[in-house]
Amino acid sequence: MLPGPGTSSPITTGGMPTLAVDSGSSRFKDRLYAVWADRRSGRDEILLAYSRNGGKGWSNPGVVSDDAPFRGTPGPDDFMPVVAVNKDGVVGVSWYDRRDSPDNLGWRVRFTASLDGGETFLPSARCAGIPSVRRWNN
Repeated sequence: MLPGPGTSSPITTGGMPTLAVDSGSSRFKDRLYAVWADRRSGRDEILLAYSRNGGKGWSNPGVVSDDAPFRGTPGPDDFMPVVAVNKDGVVGVSWYDRRDSPDNLGWRVRFTASLDGGETFLPSARCAGIPSVRRWNN
């Protein structure tokens, strides 16, 4: 089971957690990684946990998204994370990020990487120059 409060279940805002496995590096071989959008802080953040024993137990979740809360309003809400691991054990995470959208509707794709098996992450980088905007038609 993936970690949530008390390691019983995840708190997500929709969608499924994304999983990846390190199948080839010497340092983190067979480590499983899970990322998901999580609302336990009051806004949607991207969290990651890893398992060293085939999913029987998980690390405490750590926040991957590196944005700051909006002042006085909920957000920014981050969503749709994806995780991957390369042959050298570098863990990459991308997600839709709303830090540049004061109305909490538009988003840009951001990416970060971990060089230490998901313990810490480099500062995220914006992957797209033009924000996407979600508009609902009535």
